[in-house]
Amino acid sequence: MKIPTVINWIALTLSILTASGMLWASEAGDSENGEIVLESAERDSMETTESAEPETGEFDVELEKMVIEGIAPTAYSTSELSDIDLRLKSASTLGKTLERELGVYNASFGPGVGQPIIRGMGGPRVRVMHDGIGSHDASAMSQDHAVAAESLLADSITIHRGPATLRYGSGAIGGVVDVKHKRIPDSVPLKPIEGTAEYRYDHNPKENAGMVGIDAGKGNVAVHLDYFQRGNENTRIPGFALDEAALRKQLKTDAPLNNSKGEIKNTDGESRGSSAGISLIGDLGYIGTSYNHTYKAYGLPPGDPGGHSHVGVAPGGSDQGEAVRFAMEQRRYDVEAMLFNPIPYIESVSVKTGFVDYEHEEGESEFSVLFTNEVLETRFELEHRLIDQWSGFLGLQWQEREFLAKSPKIEGEKLIDLVPQSQIDSLGLFFTEKLDLFDELTLEFGGRYERQVTEPNAKLLKGTVFGQALEVPTRKLTHKPSSLAASITYRPFEGGSIYLAWQNSERAPDIHELYSLGPHPANRTFDIGTLDLSVERASNRELGIRYDDALISLQGNVYQKDVKDFIYQENLTSEFGFFELEGNRLVAACVKLEGCFPVFGFRGDDAEFYGYEVEIKIHPSFDWGMPHLTLFSDYVRGRFKDRTLGDVPRLPPQRYGFEVGLQKNAWQGALRFTQALAQDRPGIDETETPSYHRFDLDVSYDWHAESGQRVLLFGKASNLSDSPIRNSTSFLRNIAPEPGMSLEIGFRAYF
Repeated sequence: MKIPTVINWIALTLSILTASGMLWASEAGDSENGEIVLESAERDSMETTESAEPETGEFDVELEKMVIEGIAPTAYSTSELSDIDLRLKSASTLGKTLERELGVYNASFGPGVGQPIIRGMGGPRVRVMHDGIGSHDASAMSQDHAVAAESLLADSITIHRGPATLRYGSGAIGGVVDVKHKRIPDSVPLKPIEGTAEYRYDHNPKENAGMVGIDAGKGNVAVHLDYFQRGNENTRIPGFALDEAALRKQLKTDAPLNNSKGEIKNTDGESRGSSAGISLIGDLGYIGTSYNHTYKAYGLPPGDPGGHSHVGVAPGGSDQGEAVRFAMEQRRYDVEAMLFNPIPYIESVSVKTGFVDYEHEEGESEFSVLFTNEVLETRFELEHRLIDQWSGFLGLQWQEREFLAKSPKIEGEKLIDLVPQSQIDSLGLFFTEKLDLFDELTLEFGGRYERQVTEPNAKLLKGTVFGQALEVPTRKLTHKPSSLAASITYRPFEGGSIYLAWQNSERAPDIHELYSLGPHPANRTFDIGTLDLSVERASNRELGIRYDDALISLQGNVYQKDVKDFIYQENLTSEFGFFELEGNRLVAACVKLEGCFPVFGFRGDDAEFYGYEVEIKIHPSFDWGMPHLTLFSDYVRGRFKDRTLGDVPRLPPQRYGFEVGLQKNAWQGALRFTQALAQDRPGIDETETPSYHRFDLDVSYDWHAESGQRVLLFGKASNLSDSPIRNSTSFLRNIAPEPGMSLEIGFRAYF
């Protein structure tokens, strides 16, 4: 991708808003205390009301968060973490931050990586965004790749499921996670300078994490700056890191294992990042730009599964063992503009453009793979309201992407690149509409059409595979996925509603699913892509209910999804055996584990998913406080239509549990119990995971001063029972269990 292309698109973004007649009518003297009030500012506001009490913190605080995130159907398929809830659940990875949400699971790959799994789907089927523009890291390609998102900097995290995903990409048939922050200000702060600072310490894995954010403004100009940093040592666990029996069964080997007790070797890590943004804000809208830089380095377990060591590769030297390390760096440039009420019937026009330059290197001293991803994405949205009862969005999304996973030489032989340098371009058109037929009945519907073109830069790929010289021809592939969705919501009485949703969505195969061919060291696999993969076609049906009043809240749903040509990685060891890095050859069994990878191939087969999500919360209010009791459960099952293929691999188990808590003035706390059943349907050639239970405790104190300052103090105790937990969604479930008990304390100050 060429930089002039980026400049042209940024210029186009600016010209669209200028041509639309954006006038910066507000002057510094027209505002009160420097605040610029935008029309329709309620769409993303947070209102805080507090009683006039002294600075002791003994007063009631009521927080209300308004979120308007889309049309189809936002009330039931969208959920959000913000404020105290986000601060208590915030963790070092995005997956771990969201793992308590209904239907959301953490696909861990050791403590340094955690990707969200939504209703059993992850990877390229879950789109992660920053304020509506994709994160564009390499996490969609493989579970060992970290998501380039930092929860410390997030103001809120929104999860979209079902038809609400239509606005954000045809590939997001599993769901969308949107991390929202203040990099591009959309309002001028009330004070000349405002800010946020946070620090937290987690005793397991001895992690120090902190951030600082500054917002300043005067007249029509607002500026944002932020910085964060994390650092941790190895993760401590109950018992042994390796499940030796399961590992021998999975890898079909009697090779010696070098197990560790009480900790997972090579799981130390660090990350840091900074952002700067500036906006020009007026009565009719705003326009702004931002820059962000993120760096993350971590080790991937196992540290030493086969007794092999490379001295000095990882911090700490040879005691880290095999020391597969990961170093990631991302730079992103964003431009965003919005115009309010430009003409009758049009409530807003927005343009967002983001350019992302991403790269990471993974492996050890003798073998590593370099991944690069350059992406330019532009979104144009028009929000309309034709009549009071009819509103919606029309939009266009354009993406240009250049991707490469470059393999090194082995003993002088040049391997074919794991994924060849390729150009992936897409153009999508979408609409979502909401029609209030009666006071009790709402119809919502939408559609999306997309065209994706995938083309490797080279017409002929040359290299060695399995010790043999190979030439692989490439070709240009064009896919045209389309999606339709509709839902109807009936409100038979105040506070209660029933909804029925249907969605038919399609996803084009990603570049790694088509062209992968080579060893993937961090994932410990040899990957083989398939060029003739078809577009995935998912037909989803969902029936749900919601009720909310002063005493009780209820939400529940059941869903069923048929997926034609569901793309997944099939374990091919029974057909191909294992790839041995030393010698670049296939072997029937691993003589030693170091450098010996099972072979996985991408294929598409028809599958079906079904499950449920339910939560009941009782929250009475008394003079002495507000207690609550929450009961919850979720479940997803996935299996192939061809029963000889068994179950979809690496799905989460059924969960259920309860939470009891109490809020009194500025204090609140909760004890949560989660029971996960055994995953005894792991998929062919995969291993089962046992059941587990865990207790988690959260406590916080939210102090407000009359002068406007605020300090949130919090503490968390995770996995209080120190239970051994093997995560069924992880490729490393037999190598890296989840962390043992951890105690975390911290504060977040607002000034």
